[in-house]
This record gives sequence, structure tokens and C-alpha cells, in this order.
Amino acid sequence: MTELTEQPFRPREKLLEKQKYFQHIQKPTYLKGPFDKITSVAIPIALAASSLFLITLRMTELTEQPFRPREKLLEKQKYFQHIQKPTYLKGPFDKITSVAIPIALAASSLFLIGRGIYNMSHNIGKKE
Repeated sequence: MTELTEQPFRPREKLLEKQKYFQHIQKPTYLKGPFDKITSVAIPIALAASSLFLITLRMTELTEQPFRPREKLLEKQKYFQHIQKPTYLKGPFDKITSVAIPIALAASSLFLIGRGIYNMSHNIGKKE
């Protein structure tokens, strides 16, 4: 049978050392250290006060009437007056980006497909 290397019990001195921390407890355990008053009292009070402030600030913002100057409204509306062309063909370069590039892509893809069919039908590029 093997010998135990550790003692199966704690020495009395260790027990007394641990017990002295739990002897005269008058304060709650969460207010023991020097900074525990800050973390468990001051911070929650500050959070509650700031949340109340934000709620009252939001309530005052909601009660005000929305106001937009007439000049700003007219400036925004002028983009939507007299629309004859679709919106994607408004600027000078929009004809290039919306018409020429898709046509070029379609033409090049048709050319590549046609060349591939021609090469397959004439056995060009076949490995020997």
C-alpha cells in the first residue's frame, strides 16, 4: 500500500488563521475593502442618476415639434421634379456605367463562348 504524502487534515494553526477573517463581521461582506464602497455604492448611484438624466433628455427631445426650413425643403425637392429619364441615367457618365459597360461585358462573354464552341468542334487545344 502506498503512503499518503499529504496529511488528511489541516493543522489547527491554518484553521485559526482562516477563521479570524470571519470572526467579528459587522459590515456586509461586499463592503470590506478600501475600494468596495466606490464599486458597490457610488457607481450604481452614478449609473442611476445618468440614466434618469438621459431619460429626461430624451423626453424633452420628443416633445419638440419637427422643423425644417422651407429653403432646405425646396432644395431637396428640386431633385425629384420633372423626372423624364430613369434615375440611373441622370449624370454625364451614367450612360457609360449603365449602358456601355454591360453591353461590353455581354459582347465579350458571347465572343468567349463562341470561341470555346469553335475550338471544341475543331478539336483545337485537345491534349494528345
